[in-house]
Amino acid sequence: MFKKYILRIANTHFRNNTIGLTRSFLALATLTIILFNDLDSILSSSGFRFNFFSILDLTFAKFLSILILLIVIIGWKPRYTAIFHFWISFSLFDRILYPEGGDRITVILTFLLIPILLFDKRKSHWVNAPTTTEGQSFLQQCSNIFNHFVHTTIRVQIGVIYFFSGISKPFLEETWIQGTAIYYYFSDPVFGYDGFQSGIIEFLLNTPVTLLMMTWGTILFELSLAFCLVASRKYYKYFLVAGITMHFSIFIIQGLSTFFLVMTGALIVYLGPKEGFLINKMNWNPIQLLKRIKF
Repeated sequence: MFKKYILRIANTHFRNNTIGLTRSFLALATLTIILFNDLDSILSSSGFRFNFFSILDLTFAKFLSILILLIVIIGWKPRYTAIFHFWISFSLFDRILYPEGGDRITVILTFLLIPILLFDKRKSHWVNAPTTTEGQSFLQQCSNIFNHFVHTTIRVQIGVIYFFSGISKPFLEETWIQGTAIYYYFSDPVFGYDGFQSGIIEFLLNTPVTLLMMTWGTILFELSLAFCLVASRKYYKYFLVAGITMHFSIFIIQGLSTFFLVMTGALIVYLGPKEGFLINKMNWNPIQLLKRIKF
C-alpha cells in the first residue's frame, strides 16, 4: 500500500494553476502596499544587509519591484520569478513599520513555493502540467515526491495558522470567552467599521445573540478550517468559498485589503484542487460554477 502511494505521487505533478492563483494573490497584496504608499513613510531606515529596498535607490527599487510583481501576477516563467518574489516580500516585511499580519504569511509561502517553482518548466503558471505522467525519469519522480512533501508542508503551515488563531483567542482576551470581542474589534477607531455598512453592523453588534454567534462562530470556523487538513477533499470547495467570504467580510468592515488578498491566496493553495482548477463548461451562475469545479 505504501509502495503504491509513493508510486502515485512520484508520477503526479504539483505544478498547476492552483499554485499560480496563490502566487498572483500574494504578489497583488505586496504590489498594493508598494504601489499605493510612499515607501519613505512606511519603511524603517534599517534592514538586513541585502534588503531589496536598501541596496538599490528607493525610487528605482520601487519601480523594479512593481515590474517584477506584475510579471509574477501575469504568471510568466515562474522558475525565473520565484526567488525575486520571495526577496521582495521578505525585504518589505523586514523594513515595514506597520505590518498588518499578512506580510509574514506572504514571506513564508513565497519561500516554501521556491522548491516547487525553481524547476518549473512551464511558460505560465496558469497552465496545468499533466496530472500524471507515466514513464518519467527517476530524477523527475524524485522531484515530484519532493514537491508533494513541500506542498504538504505548506498546507500544514496554513492549517497550523488557523488552528492557533482559533484556539488562542479565548486565552488571550477574556472578551472572546464573554462573546463580545467582535464588538471591540469592529468598533476600533482605526480598523473599525465606517461608512455605508455602519447601520447593519451596529444592529448586529447591539443584538446580544448575534454578537455571541459572530464571536464564537469566528473561533469555531477557524478551527474548522484547521481540521480541513484531515477532512475529506469533497468538502474543500465549500470551506474554500466560506473562508474567502469570511476574509472578504473582514476586508469590507475593517478595510484590511492586503490581508484579505494574502489569506485568499493561502486558502487557495490550502484547499484548492491539487490537480489545478478544471472547469468543464463555463457557466457564470455561482452555484453551478462551484459544482463544476473538480477537486
